[in-house]
Amino acid sequence: MKYDYTLAVDEAYDIGKEGNSLKKYFAITSPGKKNITLNHTYNYDIVDTVLKDIIKDNNKKAVDATIVRNNLGELIVTKEEYGHSIDSTSLKKEIKTKVENIKQEQNLLIESKLINIEPKIKKNNLEGINTLISSSTTNFGNSNESRSENIRVASDSINGHIVMPGDLFSFNDVVGERSAKKGYKLAKGIVNDKVVDDLGGGVCQVSTTLYNAILRTNIASVERYHHSLPCSYIGKGLDATVSFGLLDYKFKNTYSYPIFIESGIQNENLTFNVYSNATLSNKKYNIYNKVTGNHVNVFRITYENGNKLSKVLLYTDKIS
Repeated sequence: MKYDYTLAVDEAYDIGKEGNSLKKYFAITSPGKKNITLNHTYNYDIVDTVLKDIIKDNNKKAVDATIVRNNLGELIVTKEEYGHSIDSTSLKKEIKTKVENIKQEQNLLIESKLINIEPKIKKNNLEGINTLISSSTTNFGNSNESRSENIRVASDSINGHIVMPGDLFSFNDVVGERSAKKGYKLAKGIVNDKVVDDLGGGVCQVSTTLYNAILRTNIASVERYHHSLPCSYIGKGLDATVSFGLLDYKFKNTYSYPIFIESGIQNENLTFNVYSNATLSNKKYNIYNKVTGNHVNVFRITYENGNKLSKVLLYTDKIS
């Protein structure tokens, strides 16, 4: 708060300077009582600074429930935490109102309500996840150290991810941009029909391994592309190439239960496990490919309790 003393002094100084000579004389010799308002202004930039500190000290993000598999192979669910935030707009308005009505120097009591933030994923949402419904493994034993590290970094980004019913999984959104800052290195990758050094080379093996795990859950892809050249780690027509900002691998969870994705690396083998409700494990899905000339057909065979139910052509890829 800042008082405008100059304006008040000028107003006092002007006493006896208005009117004719007689009025000026009496105004100076018998001035009587005159109230002079001492105007004040406010530096609202300070209010914004204080607000930022209040928000920083009081806002708390909601924490979703999570699920992990312990060393005994048990699936353990952690409870969610509710968050809260300051209603900064109403608080700023309240501060301005109180300050503008100050009569004298005093301490101000300003209250603000906290807005509750509900977590998206709660413990009861995840308690139905109780069994392994699908798995896929690829080997990267022929990879150098840089490519192996890229596979580890990308798979770690997906490990523990939960896809709720109706939600869309995007590989690029979850893994993010493949940058040196995130730990990605130059390694061999397929770019424009050629094998070249590429930052994050090898990440497509991660998307491919996940893709094959999801194929075996009967969840359909929303977006998927194949390489222009064959891949050594998977059969023809079973790959899923990705490129940040260009090519993505996406699927939508069409189950009524959430799915929990677990990744792991052991002995140069990358594995993706998909967990959900035990009622989904009654059916098993086998995937196989059949190459004819420069085309490959990919089929899914469905079994229920060991009995073959159906054989479906999923798609056809044109190959080099």
